[in-house]
Amino acid sequence: MNKLFYIITLLVLSGNACLKAQDIHFSQYSATQPYINPALTGFFDGDYRIIANGRLQSKGSDAPYQTIGGAADFSLFKNKLDDDYFGVGVVFYNDNAGFLDLVTNQMQLNLAYSLGFGDRTKHFIALGFNGGVIQKTLDATTLIFPTIDEKDLFGGATNGFTFDMGFGLNYQFFLNKRFNAFAGYSMAHALEPIDNVINASQSRIYMKHSMQFAAKIKAAEMVNMIPNALYQMQAGHRQLNAGLNAQFLVGNYEEDRVSFTAGAYGRFTNNTIAGLIFLAKMELKGFQLGLSYDANLSEYGSAPGGGANAFEISIGYIGIASFVPSNRLKCPDMKSF
Repeated sequence: MNKLFYIITLLVLSGNACLKAQDIHFSQYSATQPYINPALTGFFDGDYRIIANGRLQSKGSDAPYQTIGGAADFSLFKNKLDDDYFGVGVVFYNDNAGFLDLVTNQMQLNLAYSLGFGDRTKHFIALGFNGGVIQKTLDATTLIFPTIDEKDLFGGATNGFTFDMGFGLNYQFFLNKRFNAFAGYSMAHALEPIDNVINASQSRIYMKHSMQFAAKIKAAEMVNMIPNALYQMQAGHRQLNAGLNAQFLVGNYEEDRVSFTAGAYGRFTNNTIAGLIFLAKMELKGFQLGLSYDANLSEYGSAPGGGANAFEISIGYIGIASFVPSNRLKCPDMKSF
């Protein structure tokens, strides 16, 4: 892809002199739960979780899009609060938009509380909040614009910070070892802060609404089927990722956590199928490694340099704190999606 393509793309997104950029997204959204919804902070079977993500898009171009991210969160007081817990964590990502020299960094602190109730059937309701900063830079001195009005949107090399906040809700329904599901809603950029990379004060980072769903269905003694979906709305952009994972358990899963997962998803943008996502994941005694390929089916998928196709990797670890009595077997395999 040449530089002109990226400039045209930027101007199309500008939408009559008002930039309507969308947030980053990862194909492996099950590995980015704290980023998608702060209510999912601490939502795992263990005491702490560490995750790292990387996404490479248009890898064949001279300046591909690259996104890296990470999170660390903790599930606190599970033993003292019976079925409740506090979740606390930090989330970070860095996004580099290739030729545009547009770099976005975000750091946020997540807080959550999950309330559990029910006897034979377990219910969990969680409320989460996040707050942090967004920093963007754009070197507009190297860009060429067709009109002075377009150029005036940018002030040359820009660098600024803005405060951001959001919140989320999550509901989990644990019927038994054969059926378990959760559904959540989150709102990012609740205050719609000013996008500091644009001079025009009316240009804001638009509020983003996200809805998540996943279920785990025991199809056989050592096989779980996991349908899941993520729907997001931001400005005029709509995206739905929906698909199915097959999880194959090995040995005594409740104790050792050894499994292999394969899945496929469709990615729909504004009611049009825009891509296919293929996923493979391995889990071994708390460690998790996920690989995925996002095949873009839109007009940009066949562009030079690999189009908008993307590779993605996630690495994570869920651990048990040595100073806390083991709670992994208390409610086995409740939050493994």
